[in-house]
Formats: sequence, structure tokens, C-alpha cells
Amino acid sequence: MRITGQLIEGVSGRHLWADKFDYTGCDPFELQDRLAERVVGAMAPQLEKAEMDRVKREPTGNPAAYDLYLRGLASWNRWSKDDNADALTFFYAAIEKDPDFATPYGLAASCYQFAKANGWHSDFDLQEISRLTECAAELGSDDAVALCWDGHGRAFFFNEVERALLLIDRALELDVNLATAWQRRGWVCGYAGEHQEAIRSLERAMRLDPLDPRVFLTQSAMAFAHFIAARDQEASDWAAKAAMAKPNWLPALRVTIAANAMLGRIASARDGLKAYERIDPDVNIRKSCGHYPFQRAKDESRGLSRRCVWRAFDRPSVDLVHVRFGPIPVVASAGIGPRPQVKTGLADRPSLPPFAGRALQTPAAQAPTPTRPPTSNRTSPPPPSSYRTSAASSASSRNRPAGSAASRPSANRR
Repeated sequence: MRITGQLIEGVSGRHLWADKFDYTGCDPFELQDRLAERVVGAMAPQLEKAEMDRVKREPTGNPAAYDLYLRGLASWNRWSKDDNADALTFFYAAIEKDPDFATPYGLAASCYQFAKANGWHSDFDLQEISRLTECAAELGSDDAVALCWDGHGRAFFFNEVERALLLIDRALELDVNLATAWQRRGWVCGYAGEHQEAIRSLERAMRLDPLDPRVFLTQSAMAFAHFIAARDQEASDWAAKAAMAKPNWLPALRVTIAANAMLGRIASARDGLKAYERIDPDVNIRKSCGHYPFQRAKDESRGLSRRCVWRAFDRPSVDLVHVRFGPIPVVASAGIGPRPQVKTGLADRPSLPPFAGRALQTPAAQAPTPTRPPTSNRTSPPPPSSYRTSAASSASSRNRPAGSAASRPSANRR
């Protein structure tokens, strides 16, 4: 006789345990006793593990921290320079309220990433960004959203592409239907030179979230993947789609310029450059190269044969331009300056990043509300008193229960 048993969590429908039991005797009471012993012995540790996993899935037990996180998410999704800065302010506030809440660490790092990618800011504290990403990895081992943004941040700022793929793949193990993770994987696979894998990841992201309001992020990643695969027509088409959805999105404009130039469409390339210069008047090849941590020499050197592309842009100061954002060009005059110096020390870092928004600022005359002192090295530096006042008041004004599945925003909207 063979008996099969399975344990399912009633609320979520998750599979917890399954096993089979073979019995060759003929005493039904012995069978009952042995079966009960086997099932209880197998289920007890699984139930304990399930309870621990359930607690880990709660984003935070601090309602104020979760409220600040949601407010940051609202600003983050509005997609502008000021809203991105306000989102960063809210995420730092959430971290201060609950230093063990992993998701705001990953999203705060993403604010820095978007600020650089879209030319909203140029001077970054790399040690602070590293701290945020390391905390996201340490605290968010079971947080798919934190891990996928952490992974892309490590690749984007620190050229750690292999580690980034491991972090993003871990995020997909936790939630295989998280469109944001597939989108981030598409970008990082492109950095690694895995064009087809990048395209497959991005196609899956679009299937999972076809109504994504930030679809231009996926479309520009698709343009980049086709571009490094030397499919310039496809790259131009996808970049045009991203630019239609978000005309001032610089990653799409970078591919628009380069792909059209490679196709010999100089007029279209010039139009793209003019749009780019309206956002970043100091555009140069050095800055463009800094957005793409390529891992393969062939991806860096593919554009070396096209020496005339930027002559169409009336840039005589450049002797040799690597259109595919590879090696730094030879500079013949002061037309293209050196890469801006990046701050690396924490000693002179302000309580909030220099481009953080005014979302939590209140009149200085308002009395500050005391906050608990930092309990570990994962806390952010104490913000100004006016910042703490508004953070505390905004958090107390809402009583949303933290961690419930119904109240947590959909990660696929990122």
C-alpha cells in the first residue's frame, strides 16, 4: 500500500511539504500510528520554516516607515527630476524609521541611478551608494524588489556585472513574475554582452506587465540590447518607441543618436543630439561612456571603424569617436572636458544627498520631534530637525497596517 500526503498553506496556496509512505503489513492500526508519526515528524520543521518565511515577507513592522516608503514610491513613479529627489528623501526617511526595512535601500540606490542616467545630477558619493546597495543585499535576501535594484546599482556604479546577475537571478527565484527584475536583468545582460538573453528577459518583462506606465524603461533597454548586437535598425526603432513615450529620456536618445548615425541617417542623428543637448548641454563622449559598464572588448571596439559619425554633429574637437560608447576618444581641444571629479568620502557628506528634494521640509520654527538614535551602522545619518519633524508628523497621520499583501504596491509597476 502507498499513501501520498501533501501540505498546502491555506492563505497563499503555497506548497509546504509532500511525501509518500509505503506499507506492506496488514494491521490498519499500526499503519495509522506509523503514518501519523511520519507526517508529524516531517511537518513540524516545515511549519516552523513557513512561519519564519511569513514574517520575513512582511516589509516592516513600523507603520510610519511603510507610510514613508509608499510616499516615496508615489514620487518615484511620477518620473521627473524633482520627484526623483523627493522620492530619495522619503526613502531615507523610511530607512531612519526602520533600519531593517530592505526595500527603501534598493529604491534609494535606484534614485541615484536614475539621476545619473538622465543627467539630473553629476556628482555622486560612491561610498554612500555602495552602503545602500550592500544593505539592500544584506537585509533583503528574501526581498525581490530590493535585490533587483541592488543588482543593477552594483553593475551601473561599480562595474560588478557578474555579481549583479547573481543578485537579480536570486530576485527571480523569489518572484519569477516580477517584471522589474526581468527588466533589470535585460540591462545587465546587455552589459555582459549577452544580447539574446537580454532580449528574452526584456520580452518577458513586457509580457508580464503590458500596461507598465514606465514602459519606456524596457523599450530603451531593448534598444540598447539590439544596438550592442549590431542590429542598428531594430535599435533605432525601439529607441524611437521609448522617445515617444518619454521624449526627455536620455538612454533612449543616446541609442537614437548612435544607431541613426551608424545607419547613415545624419539628419535624424542630429535631431537626437539637439534633443539631448536641451537636457544636457555639456554632452560628451566621456559622459556617455560612463553609463555602460561593458564587459567584452568586442562590444567596446565595434564602433572604431566609423570615424566620421560625430563629424556630422560638427564636433571638430574629437579626433576619434567610439560611437558604441566604448574607449574614450582622443580630445584635440578643450571642446570636451575631463570627467567631473566624484566625491568618495563620507566625512563631508550632508545628512541628505545634495540633490534630495524638499518633500519633507517644514518651517524651521516648528519644534523637532525626537527620534530614536541609530542602532547599527545601517542607519542613515541623522537628517535636519525640520526633516525629522515632517517625517514624524506625516507618519503619525496615517494608520495603514504594514506588511499586508493587500496594502503593498505592485512591484511590477516599477
